Amino acid sequence: MSLVLMSAGIILLIFNRIDTNDSTYAETNFAEKADQFENAFENFTEQVKQNVYRLKIHFSDPLKTEDSTGTRDFCFDELKKTKALTSIGIFRNDYKILARKENASFIYALDISPELDVVEWQRFEKDKLVSSWYESFEETNNNTAWIRDLLDENDQIQWNLSANAQINPKDNRDFFYIGYSYKVDDADHLIILEYSRQLLLAEFNITSQKEQPWLSVTDLDGKELIFSRPEVSAADSLRTGQNEKDSLQINISSHFAKFRGKEKGNFKFSYKGAVYWNSFKKISKDAGIRYFLLTMPDKQLTSGADHFLKAYLKWIALALILTGVLLLAVKKRFFYRPNSMEMPSVRKILEDDENRYLEFKSSLRWDYRQEKVNPELEKIIMKTIAAFGNTDGGILMIGVDDDKNILGLEKDFLTLKKSDADYYEVHLRNLMHKMMGVKYVSKYIRTQFETVEDEKTVCKIKVIPASEPLYLKFKNRNGQTEEKFFVRSGNSSHEIESIAEINDYINSKFKKR
Repeated sequence: MSLVLMSAGIILLIFNRIDTNDSTYAETNFAEKADQFENAFENFTEQVKQNVYRLKIHFSDPLKTEDSTGTRDFCFDELKKTKALTSIGIFRNDYKILARKENASFIYALDISPELDVVEWQRFEKDKLVSSWYESFEETNNNTAWIRDLLDENDQIQWNLSANAQINPKDNRDFFYIGYSYKVDDADHLIILEYSRQLLLAEFNITSQKEQPWLSVTDLDGKELIFSRPEVSAADSLRTGQNEKDSLQINISSHFAKFRGKEKGNFKFSYKGAVYWNSFKKISKDAGIRYFLLTMPDKQLTSGADHFLKAYLKWIALALILTGVLLLAVKKRFFYRPNSMEMPSVRKILEDDENRYLEFKSSLRWDYRQEKVNPELEKIIMKTIAAFGNTDGGILMIGVDDDKNILGLEKDFLTLKKSDADYYEVHLRNLMHKMMGVKYVSKYIRTQFETVEDEKTVCKIKVIPASEPLYLKFKNRNGQTEEKFFVRSGNSSHEIESIAEINDYINSKFKKR
């Protein structure tokens, strides 16, 4: 777990560092957001064309329309395919179909009366009829100006935003409409699709910003349809003496008019001390609109939100790393239990690698490289034991190489007068008594032998942190006794040679105990 936490923290730091090195200029941020929006918007217009095309094909076939159940299921499937599509209306002379989705249910009406005045609705949940009712209308469908315009121009998608949506852009009940008319055997066919503006904006991922961007489209007649606009407080409107939204809209339209000859592009303008970035693109006529225009304030692109997030992620990463280090330290302290003479099993110890508290040695006397007895190896073993005692304690395993392969002590046994663990321990203790003193060995050091796989014997030496410094006694080449001071540093043992450093270490390590 500790390694997982530290790794996650390091990865998060690297990711945050890479992200921090990226450009944070307003124009680059906006260009990225504009590209994402352009792709999403073009996907939607293509989706609209597919919705219209599939409905046109289906309702141009008399055999399919006569199948009321099949037609109902077809309409419900279309509503399921497109998240933002909320209603479908099909009109052909006296033949009228209305389908709508509401939460987890779908409602449907089929009417063949001359006037759209009374309609019976049926509600379905999971393909089962759950309720039905009648609804009365005050006027027929053909009385609206937009419907008449649709019927006058066949085979052309047209967009219409409801008047209510422009007054209250945050109302989830606001919709916009896609219309399409065509003729079959001189009979007018009309398709009306109702889309949820809020659901669509959510798909575009521009409703989650702290300040709502401005989004509009220009229809084929040059009329601007507003889908989204920033919120303006009542205080701002009173301060300026005018409707601030309308004033900003006029400025956006005025600046955009200078670019209408271009296919696409990004531009900015200033208005009342604020900078606004804009992205536009010309859309193919068969989609039913000419342009889309996305407007975002500069402060939204260069705000401190991203910097706050990066700083927040940095602190999380550092916390993960610190927690991992602390857990690792706690684990090692509890696992090796430096103040206890108890020792884990060989297999349990081998789950870990060499570290501050653990070291592996292949042998005490037998040199596997030279294939003979090497007395210097005994000094290395003593050095490791002394270093553990002078630092935080630890475990030394003899009979295991650096790669954690169990070699056993059999080679060492053969170098002694008696080839068994008992005599091996006597020899080991004699070395420790001679170089460390009987009192020190008796107080701070314990040995244990364990037989593992293939009857191989391993010696485990447990050293607890000493309350007194230990100087290891060596014979130099002249036969004189020298004292050396060793400590652990990471996963290895090192000699402190400077007298001043030794005194500083002893004063900080042992005087406070």
